[in-house]
This record gives sequence, structure tokens and C-alpha cells, in this order.
Amino acid sequence: MGASFEKLYFASPVWFQNLMVSVYGITLHDKRFRHPHDQFLAELENHDLTDAGQVDRIQWDMFRDILRHAFATVPFFQELSRRKNLTPGDFRDFSDITKLPIIDKEMIRQDPLHFCSTPLVAKGAFVLHTSGTSGTALTIYADKESRRRHYAFWTRLRQWHGVRPGMKRATMFGRIICSPDNNNPPFWRYDAVGKNLLMSSYHLAPSNLPAYAAKLVSFQPAEIVGYASSIFLLAKFLAKNPGHGIKPKVVFTTADKLQPHFRPLIHEAFGCPVVDQYGCAEMATFVSQQENGDYLVHPEHGFLEILNAQNKPVGPGETGEAVCTGFINRTMPLLRYRLGDRITVTDGPTGPDNRSQTFAEIEGRIDDILYSPEGRPLGRFSPIWKVVDGIFETQVVQRSLSSLDINIVVDPEFLADPVRESVLEQEIRKRTGSGMDIRFHYLDSIPKNRNGKFKTVISEVQPS
Repeated sequence: MGASFEKLYFASPVWFQNLMVSVYGITLHDKRFRHPHDQFLAELENHDLTDAGQVDRIQWDMFRDILRHAFATVPFFQELSRRKNLTPGDFRDFSDITKLPIIDKEMIRQDPLHFCSTPLVAKGAFVLHTSGTSGTALTIYADKESRRRHYAFWTRLRQWHGVRPGMKRATMFGRIICSPDNNNPPFWRYDAVGKNLLMSSYHLAPSNLPAYAAKLVSFQPAEIVGYASSIFLLAKFLAKNPGHGIKPKVVFTTADKLQPHFRPLIHEAFGCPVVDQYGCAEMATFVSQQENGDYLVHPEHGFLEILNAQNKPVGPGETGEAVCTGFINRTMPLLRYRLGDRITVTDGPTGPDNRSQTFAEIEGRIDDILYSPEGRPLGRFSPIWKVVDGIFETQVVQRSLSSLDINIVVDPEFLADPVRESVLEQEIRKRTGSGMDIRFHYLDSIPKNRNGKFKTVISEVQPS
């Protein structure tokens, strides 16, 4: 949202804001659901009817296809082929995937175009920015067709739980849809095109929860999607006020960790399945939780390795790091990409009818909860770091309800441009309100813990 448009948006009445959100919904529909979304969805639905052996062959064929594409058009893999005398024909099964080097985020941060398909970038790719559990800002390239194939997995997942296209949904993410200083409902806006009720995750103060519940009662979404921490806060209120009549078919949690104690309370509050979804902006993997709590790796989206410190596969019940090979993003095909999250392998079978990979738990995406001076949960800060260039690492530390310390590693161009810090502070205040003391600390690096990582959010406070 540009500054001038944002100014117009916040100065407009709610009905006009709903209209603007709906107009943007047209753009989102184009980005996500136009051709080849439906064609690829039909292929995925056919895969659901095949046996385990056929699914394995489909996964292998998709790997070979993206491998040939990468070796033919991506500079990194073209150089690898020349240097190692390696060709796609040298890969006979997934055990040969170790012939490829592991790509880490620092390699991409230094030169993202080196990992992109040259002809697809020239054809017209678009840029995404992401900062995950490492706090490292990355530039990711993608194309419209790849993104639409990616969203076909979301459509299939929804259909597995009875949600069809055109049904109503309510979402709770970190979108700034109304002022953080607004103390009166509505704390939501409506996208009439996507039939999506966008509910602010920044206004979930105890005094506002009755308004959220009343709106959901009148709206009756088929699905509720959002941050696990935000949905949990609402579920706690609903569990204390049963008989509310909110009856979605499913609740999807994504983007932050579904803590073990969240699931039973959310299920009790809404009386429907609670499904955690795990993925990344890089489109390197797509994972969804099953009824037994294990996580299913969708085999047509990519191949997952879970490796120990020596880059060897971990055994049943052990924990390792996720290394993903994505099949979907053809503009930036990331093969053996170290995602940065730790994953625990299941002790039991490999998947439903042994059809695909599963794992037991995701240890990544564990951030503490930040609070406003009034005690409102502030949600995830990761979208903030995408607003300006030149940010390498970030860490937010809260030691009191009235203050935030921002530990940040930046490039020299950032330090030479004071406007960038002002923009960041403005973005933070959109979430915290005007009463927060915000302090920036510029570091050469953020201290890591013993496993070489750091928490991007540390909170030492709890609201009363």
C-alpha cells in the first residue's frame, strides 16, 4: 500500500474502505486463481485417487522436470553442471539428491538473481520479500503461473475439509486494516469479491472480544484462517461463553506455531477440525496437519529432507533441520534449500497408506508475543522488515509494556538514509499505537544461541 493510497484509505469512511478492500480482492483473485489454477487443481484431485506407487512416480517426475529446468536456465545450476560435470541424467532416484549442494539463505541474500531462471525473469517475474525465523530479509522472485499452482494446494486442502470456492471465510493476519488507536468496532473490513472478512489481529484486547464474536455469529464463515496466537485468544473467550453459534467447517492456523495447548481449546470453541498449515513465501514446501496431529508433506509441491548437523538424514523420533526441494516456483527453483526450521520425524508410518512423507512437529516459528501498552497482542512483526531495503537481520525485544528495543543489522545505504528508520518506526506504530517507546540498536550481528540461531522476538512481559 503506497503512502498516498494509505493516507486516502485511513481518511475514508468504513464503507469506502470496504470498497477499496474489495477492489484489491479482484487483484488477489487474478494473482491466485486464474489459469492454470483450475487445471492444476484437477491434476491434484486426480492424484488423490491414485495409489502410493503412482504418487511416488508423480513426485519423481516433477523433481526431474524442475531439475532439468534449473540446469538449463538457472545460472547457479548451470555453473554447478560445468564445475562438477553433473547432468540431470545423473539422478536415478531421490538418494542421488545429495549430489546437489545445500543452498542457504545467505547465498540467496547476496545474489538472488543467481538462483533464478534467466528467461523467466526476462519474461516478467515479480518480487516477494520474506523474513522468517532467522530474521534475515530475502528477495524472492516468482511468476504468476507458479503462484497460481501454489494456491491450488490451498484450494485442495480446503476441499478436503468441505470448503468449496465461493464460501465465506474470516481471516486474522497482520494486515493494517484500521488504525491501532481505534478503540471502537468495526475492527474488520470486508472483501466482497473474495467473500473474506478481514479481522484485525491488532485489536484483540479483552474488551473487544465480544464484538469479534458477535460479528462472526452474524457472518458465519465456512472457514477461519489466521495466526494461531490470534485465533487462540478469541477461542479462549468463546470457550468461556459457549452457545455462541459460530460453526465453521474448519479452522486453519498458519504463519506462527500452533502450540500444543492451542489446538484442544480452539477445537472446543469452534467445534470443528483445527488444521495447521506450514509453508514459506519461497514456495519451497507445502505441509498440512492431519487428524492424528502429524504433518503431511504434499508430494506434488516438493521433497523434504530432515537433516542433522552433519547433513545426514535423522532417524525416527529425532529432530533435524528442514531442507526443501520445491517443484512449484519455476522462476526461482530452490533445490536443497535450507529453510531454517527444525522438524521432528515421526516414529510411525511415513504417511496415509504410506503415500508420502510425514513428520511429527515443527519447532520453527516460535516467537514470543508482543503487547501494546494497553495489553493488546501485536502479532507478527515480520511484514515490517519488507517495507524498506537494506535490512539483514532483526530482533525485537520487549522488556516493558511501554517499550520495544529493535536490534537490527543493516547495510551502509540504510544508515546513510534516515528516512528508512522513520518508515520502519511508522510501520511499527501502525501496530503498537502512538504510546510505545521505540528504540533502534544498530549491531554488526545479532548474538546467536548454541544452535547458531536466535529468536526474532523476545518478550519479557505479560499483561495483567
